[in-house]
Amino acid sequence: MRILDDPVPIGRIFLDRANPRHVEMKTEGEVIEYLCDKEDVWALARDIASIGLNPLERVALIPIKGQKNAYTMAEGNRRLCALKLLADPDSAPARLRKGFASLAAQRTPPKAFAAVVFDNDEEVRPWLERIHNGAYEGRGRKDWNAEQSQRYSGSNKNKVAQAFLDYAERGGLISATERKGKLTTVQRFLGIEVFREAM
Repeated sequence: MRILDDPVPIGRIFLDRANPRHVEMKTEGEVIEYLCDKEDVWALARDIASIGLNPLERVALIPIKGQKNAYTMAEGNRRLCALKLLADPDSAPARLRKGFASLAAQRTPPKAFAAVVFDNDEEVRPWLERIHNGAYEGRGRKDWNAEQSQRYSGSNKNKVAQAFLDYAERGGLISATERKGKLTTVQRFLGIEVFREAM
């Protein structure tokens, strides 16, 4: 495994035609069609056009044997697809071409990826499992629960419910364990006028 100092241009990277997201495909065009239809590439491209690539994430590449400085994307196929279509909207499915052209005009899309190069599929496999298998018994990425998400960027809708649970726990009315998974329920109760008046 090598973390590259310089970003890799997207023109040197090819979509994985045997990616776990789909059955093995014969061409990149088929992969693009599938990712656009089934894997929310349009939404991702819109986000990239709006704020750019996530600087917290690198892509994983595997060198293509017999080709100098050419790689298959082992992790980041959706991102690569989005960037390829922003760079060349004509390679998008016909129904999306105008949309990708419009997105590309909003902001100059990134032309390269920060990357890590792995020798082969087996070397990258454990890392892919940690990214794509959910919490993976604590080894993978763990989504925020409703309370954690509310604490970070919560809406006004749940702010009062969050404060109510915080108050109840600080006052010893409920334990940390008892409050788990209760944010939405408390929010519903606080939406009932009679309950609010009683409180």
